[in-house]
Amino acid sequence: MSVDGSPTTYNIPGDIDFWNPNGESKILLTPAGCDSSSHTYGAKVRDAGGNQSGQLTDSLALSSAGVSVPEVGDTDFDIWSAGVASLPSSYCADMHTSSNNGVDSYDGDMDFYEIEFNQSGYVTFQLTWDSPTGDYDLHLYDYWGDFVDSSIQDGPTQPETVTASVFAGDVMYVMVAGWSGGSGAYRLTVQ
Repeated sequence: MSVDGSPTTYNIPGDIDFWNPNGESKILLTPAGCDSSSHTYGAKVRDAGGNQSGQLTDSLALSSAGVSVPEVGDTDFDIWSAGVASLPSSYCADMHTSSNNGVDSYDGDMDFYEIEFNQSGYVTFQLTWDSPTGDYDLHLYDYWGDFVDSSIQDGPTQPETVTASVFAGDVMYVMVAGWSGGSGAYRLTVQ
């Protein structure tokens, strides 16, 4: 997806002449930016035979700018307390470095959020970002720091999404980390 620029091309299955943009292969243009100004979002699609569409665009202004999260450390395990979540909530921050040790751990920016819930039910955490080459991941931990779930897609595929069951009074920890690719703004949405 592009924001006010050249569109990204997405591959779709089958023949472009029969592609339904509202069907199973729809493209979700999810803005990652954290401002509320109007932008034009664009994409192109290419089918299995190499046929390509013109640019598909949509212009919109975000209805909520989200909470701007201060940078608390690029490589430290500092935790930013979001307090009690008012659902839906969005948190906006920057991924300053995005790197890994080549095997199984992050070497760059890791941002941690502490979020408390005042109601019981299922909560979805969704991560989107601006960098077209960024490979960011989403990890969820309970109050004791035990692993709950994660979303780790290969490459710059987004959004990263995790759904978990919470009880009123629960505190969850969310880690957003860059595995590889470019730095840039990201948005964590909790709903």
